[in-house]
Amino acid sequence: MKKLLIIFLILVSLGFSYAQKRKKVPKVRAEVTVKGNFPPLREKPNEEDAGIWNEYKSAEFGFEVVFPAKNEDVFDDEFNDVKFFQSSTRKANYGVIVKPVPKAVSQNGLNNLFENVFELILGADRTKIISQTNVRLGDLLGKEIIYERESSRVFSRFFIDGNKLYIISMIMDKKDYKQSFDEWALKFLDSFNLLIKIKNEG
Repeated sequence: MKKLLIIFLILVSLGFSYAQKRKKVPKVRAEVTVKGNFPPLREKPNEEDAGIWNEYKSAEFGFEVVFPAKNEDVFDDEFNDVKFFQSSTRKANYGVIVKPVPKAVSQNGLNNLFENVFELILGADRTKIISQTNVRLGDLLGKEIIYERESSRVFSRFFIDGNKLYIISMIMDKKDYKQSFDEWALKFLDSFNLLIKIKNEG
């Protein structure tokens, strides 16, 4: 259980930096030489841009969420057994992390997990808890933690369903934060749902 908590904190605090650094590189055959000017890199969007918010589904990992990006622009990657899904705007990174857990966690075990996560976050250097609250996804209990660490502000929710840990986060620089960004963070966090739950309830 302790190992799971440490993994959670590392993944969220890094702000999906691993996924950001790895870029999708188009495959080029060795015998082809590309000459001429490359088109300029596409500018990252703003949250309020028209048509930027789109529903994204992963049937394989059992969730849906609304990213501020077109589906083809959502970056996904895998590191060991941790799966990343991410998109970025000019000011923030939005992501979902899915990690298998060894076995289903009981309700008591889940409550203990949440409490231990809070203790670890509170005990970390240069970390300030903004808020922490219970959240529900149907009959599934989860937690929401908003906190600042070093130069980042993190809005995060996490749920454990069966043998999967889901971490949903919006991460941005503290210097760029304004209260208006709460709306975009909640838009993203509230859009998360589990496809299995939808199927069971339908």
